[in-house]
Amino acid sequence: PGGAGRIKKRKPSHSVINIVVPRERWGALHAERCASLADQRCGPHISLVDPFVIPEQQADAAAILTRALADFPPFKIRLARFGHFVHGKRSATLFLDPDIEPPDALDRLLARIAVDFPQCDDTVRKSKTGKFVPHFTIAKLGSEAQLLRERARLERSWAPIEFTVQELYVLHRSGGDPFAVRHVVPLG
Repeated sequence: PGGAGRIKKRKPSHSVINIVVPRERWGALHAERCASLADQRCGPHISLVDPFVIPEQQADAAAILTRALADFPPFKIRLARFGHFVHGKRSATLFLDPDIEPPDALDRLLARIAVDFPQCDDTVRKSKTGKFVPHFTIAKLGSEAQLLRERARLERSWAPIEFTVQELYVLHRSGGDPFAVRHVVPLG
């Protein structure tokens, strides 16, 4: 459908589709990320599709997405709860676990994208559960004990962040450079 089968994705993650927190809502979220993440290639975000397509085909891909999502309604995200992943004895990730309204919005959005870009299902396939795990990374820490201390500190003072997702961002980076917005795909 949509002619996207001819479009190639690229690994590693140099092209992605992200949901990005609106800049006016970054505040404490961005401050915590800056203090805890050595390699920030993008502002506070959910990596929705990672990797996406090669740069030479992003304009065509964005046009296909714009048509496919023209009737997909904007939805709300609230960042109030923390979660974490433990990757081993020396690595753990602290994140904000988004509350999404309506609750199935991200699953429906990914399903809609997969119709035209079935080759870009890595965020679902790499999950241990086979289900997409949306999250906003706050910190990468050296141990679970460090993570639990940091989580407790943040939970004592965290003020929830709310925003409406009205658009998706197709981003690209070269080498170790930060991601840059290549295309904005509106919802609805």
